[in-house]
Amino acid sequence: MRYIIIRVIGVFLISVCTLQSNCQKPPEAFFNGLDNFISNPVKAKQFFYEAVAADSVFFGSYNFLGILLAQEKKYDSSIYYLANSARLNKNNTNHTKEMTLERLGRTYLYVGDFERSYKTALSAVNEFPDNPSLLSGLRDICLWAYHVKYGGLSKNYLIPELKSEYNVNSVDQEYLIMRNTTVNGNNLNFKGQSFDGKKNMDILQCTVRGTQDDVKLNFKLGWEVLKSFGDNMPDYKIVYEDKRIEIWYRLGAVLSTNLRPDLIKEIERLTL
Repeated sequence: MRYIIIRVIGVFLISVCTLQSNCQKPPEAFFNGLDNFISNPVKAKQFFYEAVAADSVFFGSYNFLGILLAQEKKYDSSIYYLANSARLNKNNTNHTKEMTLERLGRTYLYVGDFERSYKTALSAVNEFPDNPSLLSGLRDICLWAYHVKYGGLSKNYLIPELKSEYNVNSVDQEYLIMRNTTVNGNNLNFKGQSFDGKKNMDILQCTVRGTQDDVKLNFKLGWEVLKSFGDNMPDYKIVYEDKRIEIWYRLGAVLSTNLRPDLIKEIERLTL
């Protein structure tokens, strides 16, 4: 099935073995849920509900319920279970809490809750500063917030499923969308790029991570590339320098430029 999901299951199984060695045995329903996770997600979800009922403080059951509910696009319910998994995961065995927090921040993003997405990601970065994936996720959350509110990017693109076409106002928006898009739960890797002058469309060729599949992302450009080089974005300083605007938008504004600031130092500077 899914490369990322298989990896998550593997990490959590190792963690479970560690818990068992410390005499903390998860409920049997949890293992039944893992056994059915790929082949029968509906049945797996029922087992994980049973596992939560049997042991309300075991974080693993909540985590996998959060994943399954997100796959069903029940994002509010997914957030509930992921947040509880992170809260109950006291030891972060094999980085499992980090993985849950990263997923939780992204799920808040899917529903357009930039404030909770930012605060979740920032808290995770502060708790686990050596995890580069958490920092990258925080950067993208700020960029999404800025580009949706001020850059004309559709809020519909926050949902990670592949679209037939995207309307964009900058090249940076193309790569932001590429990083967020998944196919059957797998992220994309950049493969190549081409331009259709007749349609004024940029096309990114990508591979689906963990598979041999190729997909194309079709971007309808909001400016005439053949007439003027650049993009169709407002001056970032208007947002960045306005102290009345929430910090995640201001950070997204400066991150969208070629200045490439140190994000943590920039957060410290803007919160003084």
